[in-house]
Amino acid sequence: FIRKIISYFESVKIGVTDVRIQSKVHRMIKLVTEDIQEMRYNLAIIKIREFFDALPEETGKEVLESFVQVLSPFSPHLAEELWEQLGHQDFVSLAPWPSYKETFIREDIEFEEEFISSVFSDLRSVLGLVGKKPASVTLFVASGWKDDFFTQLKQALLETYNLGELITRTMVKGHEKEISKLIPSLVKNPSRIP
Repeated sequence: FIRKIISYFESVKIGVTDVRIQSKVHRMIKLVTEDIQEMRYNLAIIKIREFFDALPEETGKEVLESFVQVLSPFSPHLAEELWEQLGHQDFVSLAPWPSYKETFIREDIEFEEEFISSVFSDLRSVLGLVGKKPASVTLFVASGWKDDFFTQLKQALLETYNLGELITRTMVKGHEKEISKLIPSLVKNPSRIP
């Protein structure tokens, strides 16, 4: 891990911070701070590593500074070297702990990234099972109404299994026939609910 950090800092380009990395750095600062306060150092290191793995080839100086500051308690000598490399004359150990802003943590962006990563992971698994590379892969994505329907259905199933009531609670205009067919089979076999 230390070698990877050194190699990264030798090649990283300092540029603009995108919204995705800004969200990740603020989340990392928040979670690592909480872990350190609760003396869960192993978990703090895991979060630092996960953040590091998400760093792009080009990012803002403030992201790199925050990373070095959070790394400092765990690898002080390396952190001091990197801090100097970022142009600081003082010591990182004397710098204030980085603060996070809750408003910069974007759940929606991070969810999209995790979702896309999950889809690619699933694709790699399926391709591994197939054993040969196909010429193309087609993904079928469910319509937006289905996501709303399944969310409402899960909520309604916490309260009732009455088919009529479930249909009434989850009805989406324009999709009455589909929902009327789906609900009985989903109630019989709830494992089919995504």
